[in-house]
Amino acid sequence: VCSSDLAHEIKNPLNFVTNFAKLSLELVDEIIESDNKADREEAGGFLRTNIDKIYEHGSRADQIVKGMLEHTRAGSEGNRQPEDLNAMCEQFMGIAAESFTIANPGFKADIRLIKDSSLPKVNVASLDFSKVLLNLYTNALYSMHEVKNDEYKPILTTTLSKAEQSAIISIKDNGKGVSSEILSKIFNPFFTTKPTGQGTGLGLSISNDIIKAHGGTISCISN
Repeated sequence: VCSSDLAHEIKNPLNFVTNFAKLSLELVDEIIESDNKADREEAGGFLRTNIDKIYEHGSRADQIVKGMLEHTRAGSEGNRQPEDLNAMCEQFMGIAAESFTIANPGFKADIRLIKDSSLPKVNVASLDFSKVLLNLYTNALYSMHEVKNDEYKPILTTTLSKAEQSAIISIKDNGKGVSSEILSKIFNPFFTTKPTGQGTGLGLSISNDIIKAHGGTISCISN
């Protein structure tokens, strides 16, 4: 990521922090100078709103910086060892689904795993690869959670297979899908469709870097 892009991404939330802080200082002066209780209470309400916004955008800037640090570390190959991808997918799909359900009570997805018993163990950096799986599964669950339909049944399916010298992991959900315009951007650093404060857009970018470091490729298809 070029330095100008990073500066732009950090500057946006910091501009909000600066502007809301300036407005808050003016409100404090109004509260100090006013003898009218109703005016002070109104100014106090605005001040509380501004402080909430300062916290929100300050947290956003913090997430971006943390994401940048994580992104920097993502290129490291780490200690690779043979891993059973069938078992890893089963484990982390379950962890992601359980964590998401706890965070979003009432939501429950039907998770399905189609293993390939002929798939040999693959040398991976376990910690990095688990991050990729958790990120992909969490994104899929988030997409399905966004569907608001009483008749809808969320289904998350992982299919493993082998092709020549490659292992293929296919993760499919029946969520909202992604438009063709957005699809071309999803692996870009800092690109996100989530509301402010819920994601920096680095998850898929880091996942892409990790898979490339393992000599693989990652792609997305949306119907």
